[in-house]
Amino acid sequence: MYFRLKNTMLINKQYLGIDPGLGCTGLAIVENGEVIGTEKIKTKAKGDDRYFDIATKALEFYSSYNPSVICSETQYVFRNAGGSLKLARLRGVIQGLIFGYHMELVKDRGDDPLQFIEVAPTQTKSMISKEAVKLPRKDSKKAVRAYIENLYPQLQGESEDVLDAVLIALTGDFLLSRDNTSNILKEVNL
Repeated sequence: MYFRLKNTMLINKQYLGIDPGLGCTGLAIVENGEVIGTEKIKTKAKGDDRYFDIATKALEFYSSYNPSVICSETQYVFRNAGGSLKLARLRGVIQGLIFGYHMELVKDRGDDPLQFIEVAPTQTKSMISKEAVKLPRKDSKKAVRAYIENLYPQLQGESEDVLDAVLIALTGDFLLSRDNTSNILKEVNL
């Protein structure tokens, strides 16, 4: 199975890609098209402690880089609405801790605000190809692995969650760049 590679329009920012999961959360930092850090978070905590444990570890990773854009994957509700709600809650706890940390860090400096981008799974798949959007889950996971390992050979053998986080960061970068480009074109009346 082969897929065409799409180029993303990178702008000079660091992106944190988050693939939230209660079993395993993947994190990746992408800057100027390069993966500069990854993390796989697993926890043995149960109940509400699990959310806090994962979010605290994600905050530790975030604080090592202080990226200005946070890209997180949204979930679709298929059969298990409860599972989707738990993942949405996890995403909210992670983003809330990072936002609070960031605001405390920059309150006296007047830095750029932190940006949050939510990325749908179909958007990440469309970064690979139009055909990948239609693939069953198992095949789309293989397509993501092939795509990311082709772009970044140093990530071969990395967990699915980390590879997804890299693709989420790249997708967020593309979406933000596309929005900025269309805003610039509107300003010059093109």
